[in-house]
Amino acid sequence: MNIIIISRDRLWVDSLCITLDLLLECEITCFTQVTALAERALLEVGNSAILLMDSAIPGVDYWELSDWLNINFEGNSIILTSSHSYNIHGARMMRHGCFAVICKTKGFSACWRAIQSARNGQNYFID
Repeated sequence: MNIIIISRDRLWVDSLCITLDLLLECEITCFTQVTALAERALLEVGNSAILLMDSAIPGVDYWELSDWLNINFEGNSIILTSSHSYNIHGARMMRHGCFAVICKTKGFSACWRAIQSARNGQNYFID
């Protein structure tokens, strides 16, 4: 399984990478921005991939991105958002094709449950 992480939060990314490497022994690729290289990686990984996307990246239109992911990305998208925007955007992001929307303040356990749900073939995840 491949996991792609897009986030500018280095502490969060490093902690996530260490934990996922121990628990899953999977291939993890990290990007700090949505770039052509990141898009190419998303197109090439296949349907067993999971995208962990931080919603705090400046300049990213998440509605446009989720539409693009819904059309072009075969894996599962998990969007990690801040607590102040979670209630406003969670359901809408899932209607746009995201597998899950997780509030970052819920910590790694919520993210881990969403990853496990995606690996088990469930249709969507709500925490």
